[in-house]
Amino acid sequence: MMKKIKLMSAVVLASLAFMGCSESDLAPAREETGLTEISLAGGAASLYTDVSIRNNSGRRRTMIKGDNDEIVETIPNMGVFCLAREVQGTNPAATAMKDIQDWFQNTFTDPNADMDNSQITNNMFCLIHNLKSTRTNREIVAKSGRAYEITWDKDTVAYYPTTQFYNYDFFAYYPYTDELRHKKNGKGQNHKVEAAVRIDGRTDVLWGRATVTDEMTEWEKKYAYSAKYFREQDNISITTNPVVKLEHVLTRMRFLITPGTTVEGGTDIREASDMTVEKIVVRNVNSKHWLTVADLDNIDVTADKLLSDPSEPVDMVLWDEENDMAAIKQCPQELNDTVEIGDGIMLPPAKEYMIQIILSRPVQKTIQVEDYYDYDLEKWVMKDEVVWDKELWVSETPLMMGNGGKNFAQGKCYDVVITVHGPKQVGLGATLKEWESEQGPTFEL
Repeated sequence: MMKKIKLMSAVVLASLAFMGCSESDLAPAREETGLTEISLAGGAASLYTDVSIRNNSGRRRTMIKGDNDEIVETIPNMGVFCLAREVQGTNPAATAMKDIQDWFQNTFTDPNADMDNSQITNNMFCLIHNLKSTRTNREIVAKSGRAYEITWDKDTVAYYPTTQFYNYDFFAYYPYTDELRHKKNGKGQNHKVEAAVRIDGRTDVLWGRATVTDEMTEWEKKYAYSAKYFREQDNISITTNPVVKLEHVLTRMRFLITPGTTVEGGTDIREASDMTVEKIVVRNVNSKHWLTVADLDNIDVTADKLLSDPSEPVDMVLWDEENDMAAIKQCPQELNDTVEIGDGIMLPPAKEYMIQIILSRPVQKTIQVEDYYDYDLEKWVMKDEVVWDKELWVSETPLMMGNGGKNFAQGKCYDVVITVHGPKQVGLGATLKEWESEQGPTFEL
């Protein structure tokens, strides 16, 4: 049976909502007695090529081949909040935004609340609280470009309050967690919610919101998003759902290998062509952060300011998802050829990273093998045999890769080119590539 959560106010509050309103201020309903259902869309504009979306429960990633949004996969396990952001201004609100003590209290969080008749006034501040959701690949109408339907898990149906007190924003993040913390501001008000983010190098972290934009009409800005906004019939621009514009929170590194010459300015790459990158490790990456999902006192926080309290440092290995192993790649055999290693790694933005590279090359060695059994001596006679083996070189200290004193940016991908000159000579360079294309810094170490 479908669970319907009716977010309605009490009769007393409804009376307050319409005090001092002229008939023209009241929005005509699509249905005389119908409620306005909350529905949502996820924008794909900032999902770029080769995004790695992976469930925490599975090893394999789901690729989003996002060139021109030709192919868009689903994004499961998103968390969604719907929170009041401001008073509409037309009607006197039961509580001003500056007086809210707990921005997150609602029928989802209060087990004793009557789901069909909200006597708790604070529930109008938080209509949806960390509801697990899925951005589907079903395209819907959106003024801002392509967008895709977001569905609530567990067949939940939620409604806007019929009272016209507040406008709302939607906040979404990925991957979903129930490890949340609500933080108080200097006034002791519960105005900020953060989600624990676990970073493993292979799982993307996304965040976005649907809010008032400069492109909206004055009428839209005044009432977005509320029951009035979606019940208005005489405004032809009101035809779309709120669109959450998802952004990447992490920085992505893509590693490539190219042969270098033995002598600067020369063309001899024989030493380099024998080399193989056996493993790439990014050292001491903080694997846990707290992601700010919403902050009433800093409502317009941007995606590059979301991560805080880094902890639990670990070493992260560049992975080859297809083969389910650490990435390995032999150096190209032609000068100026470049090949990609593994599937990239996603990291919290930082000013520099410690990268350790393990190289190998084939070497011949002589081993003793059994030749024949001497019955007089009653033992095996051994002989020498030449076999191929690997000789490993591990950088004694990690290579430090910086970005000119600036952070490697959130939402951007850097091509890290490893130039191998020989057994112990390694150059490292980073150039900014798609997700967003700009010229980035280069380094030779």
